[in-house]
This record gives sequence, C-alpha cells and structure tokens, in this order.
Amino acid sequence: MKLPKTFFLLSLIFVSIQSFGQQNENNPVYDNGIYINPTQLLLKEIILSYEHFHKDNFSVEYSLGYKIAKYDENTSYHGDYIFIENSYMLDPNLQALYISVAPTLYFISTPPRKFFLGFEVFNRYYWMNDKLFHNDEQNLDYRRTQRNNVTGLKVIIGTNAQINLSHKHLINVKFYTGLGLRYKIETYKENYNINPEINIGSLTYRDDTFVPSLQLGLKIGIAKKKEIL
Repeated sequence: MKLPKTFFLLSLIFVSIQSFGQQNENNPVYDNGIYINPTQLLLKEIILSYEHFHKDNFSVEYSLGYKIAKYDENTSYHGDYIFIENSYMLDPNLQALYISVAPTLYFISTPPRKFFLGFEVFNRYYWMNDKLFHNDEQNLDYRRTQRNNVTGLKVIIGTNAQINLSHKHLINVKFYTGLGLRYKIETYKENYNINPEINIGSLTYRDDTFVPSLQLGLKIGIAKKKEIL
C-alpha cells in the first residue's frame, strides 16, 4: 500500500483548503458536526464521527466504524506472509467494529477553535468464522476462526480549516498527528480435520501484547456555524 504518498496528497489538500480559508476575512467558526475519515477508507473501513461542543473550548467526539471483509482464500498466515498476523487492518478476511470517545480541548487562538488537543479511547474488534485456507508450508487445507480485540488510547494534536457551504453550515477539515498505545488480544483456531488422510487435529493460539503507534490522518465533515453573540 502507498500510504506515505497518500498522506502526502492529503496534506497538500489540507494546505490548499487552509490557504483558501485564510483568504476569507470572515472565516466562520465551526460548531457541532459530522465527519468521515478518508484515510481509513483506503483500508476498507468506514468511520463516522459526531463532535459535540459542551463549552467554547471543549468538545467530545463519538465515533463508530465498520471494516469490510473481502474473503481471499489465497491469504497466507504462514511462511513469508507471517507479518499479516500483526497487521489486522491489512487482512482482507477480517471484518471489524470500531467505537471510540474523544474528549478534545481547543487552545485560545484567532480565529477560535483553530488548534486542538485530543484524547481518544477506542476499541476495535476483529473476527472471521470458519474460513477455508491453505497451509503453504505443509501443503494442507484448514479452516480458521479468529478473534482480535484491540483497546487503546490516542493522544493527538491538530488544526483545521473551513470552507463556507451555506448560511448555516460549512465544510470543516481536520488534520492531526500524535501517538497511541494499544493492547491487543489475539486468538485463533486452525482446524485440520478436513484432511482425513492426515491426523493433525486442530491448533489453538492466544497471545496479548502492548503496541505503540504513530497517528496521522485527516477528517472531513459538515458542521454548523457557531453563532457569535
């Protein structure tokens, strides 16, 4: 996947929107809004977020997502492709549900709500049920059932830019980066009983680990314009 090039392109898009917004002297202040994460769409995951402001400098963002599975019996979980064991998002056979809550603080700036600091707590649950695969090393067919539970915390900083859409609404673009820590629990079972000529049985595996992560992304949404009293 060409993720570095993709992030570079998204950065250029954000800079272009930022420049456009700066040319508007009456650049509005955004309020509550609904967002989508285009960077996750590249990984076949749809995440929708709703941000609600409770104070001028404090909001909470609620997100819900679903990763689409595309069954590929040629996926190898052995040999040269063992890396996919630790890259659940890249595994086409896994579907997933995502949920998160992100309290966000906005720094005092001109215009308001320009820069933010967010703390996101999330959970992403992956699964597949009784999928047929082939073990390249042993030249055997088997069925695999898998569960992966990932819980974590992200600390992100970011900025945003707006484009006027109507009298009451605008397009808001958020660009963010930061660090995260994830706790992963992986379990799977490989059933080799579909090979009656070979008495292997089944293999059950469980592991858990903490994994740090780098955050970089873009969110695009439609938000209300804040009424200035």
